[in-house]
Amino acid sequence: MAFRNIMKSAVTRRLLILIVIVEIIFIIIGLMAIEVSHTESVGFHDSFVQTFPHREWRNTTRKRILAWTSFWFTDYWCDMSIKGEPGRCKDRCEVTRDRSLVAESDAVVFHFPDVLPWSRLPPRTPDQVWVLYNLEPPPRQIWYTGGSPWRNIYNWTMSYRKDSTIFVRPYHGYEPLDEEEKIKVKRENKNFAEGRYKTAIATVSDCYDDARRYKYTFELMKYIDIDIYGSCGNKECPQWKPECENIHKLYKFQLAFENAYCKDYITEKYWEAHMRKIIPVVNWKTDPKGLVFPNSYINIWDFPDMKSVAEYMKKVASNDTLYNSYFEWTKEFKMNCHCGCHWCVLCDALFNTDIPAQVITDPMQWAISMDTCKMWSSSHPTEVDSTIQRVKRCIFDMKS
Repeated sequence: MAFRNIMKSAVTRRLLILIVIVEIIFIIIGLMAIEVSHTESVGFHDSFVQTFPHREWRNTTRKRILAWTSFWFTDYWCDMSIKGEPGRCKDRCEVTRDRSLVAESDAVVFHFPDVLPWSRLPPRTPDQVWVLYNLEPPPRQIWYTGGSPWRNIYNWTMSYRKDSTIFVRPYHGYEPLDEEEKIKVKRENKNFAEGRYKTAIATVSDCYDDARRYKYTFELMKYIDIDIYGSCGNKECPQWKPECENIHKLYKFQLAFENAYCKDYITEKYWEAHMRKIIPVVNWKTDPKGLVFPNSYINIWDFPDMKSVAEYMKKVASNDTLYNSYFEWTKEFKMNCHCGCHWCVLCDALFNTDIPAQVITDPMQWAISMDTCKMWSSSHPTEVDSTIQRVKRCIFDMKS
């Protein structure tokens, strides 16, 4: 028995050493790629866009969009047929993966995580727009995405950032109800707390913890019941399966913690909570004004400590009127899906003559240094801190 314990301890130590070495290697490579010049300013247009007085246009009534790179290292790009509104998008643009049509394309799209330093770039024409497309925050990016080799190459950015040339939502958004829908909602007068007798649920599949999600979750668990599902939890619930959806119907709160604090990025867990009509509990350090439903979430940063968060959650859970106040938005708005690859939004932009001729001077600095993601903010020692947290998480998993 003692020998087995010694061997187990030795294997554990070796595994931890290996994890630390790999993390340090990626941190060093990431720092080399970033070419640190961090600033707190968010003046995107002033800092990273150079405009020109004259823009050449291809005078056509139909635009061609070429998806040049792979999409998450696969050949699959979604919605290649452009399923847009008839007469608005579908009949005005087409999307292709055929690289032989590059000279005839109005826009060439590069998926940011798939742009590698050794990527072969196509020839370009003066009336062509090169678009850098990205829906994930920097911590989800590969370390070598772009960098200095790609300065002064791309014309537009299309991403979840509101300061992009083309702002797109990765998951969902919302729009006003029409009058008939408002009457229907008022007539239903739904009690969203009905049938929910459990307190809080968390689903965690990404075990990296750059935003201290586990720390906050386990601290909150000292004061309130939380069930954790997913590969990083102790309960199983297949995503979007009927049995999993039935489980969610029992809970009043869903932890929707971001895995990193990033400018304008809203986790899909917030939207999933509202699709299930559960109050999301979030960890947003900045105000997401205009990006989410008004008065639709509980933010842990609005409280002095986790005990206060738990006490307030208990208060909301015990008061149906207070609980339903977090769904007042359903009387004015409805959720819409911004799924797919946003070809119609790009199509509209290609017909917008108000967008000037421009070039993105340094896409890497815009995507990383100008973000608020702590993991990539080189003026703070969070890279090493992040490694320590990941090692601690590994030790926690081994003990549990």
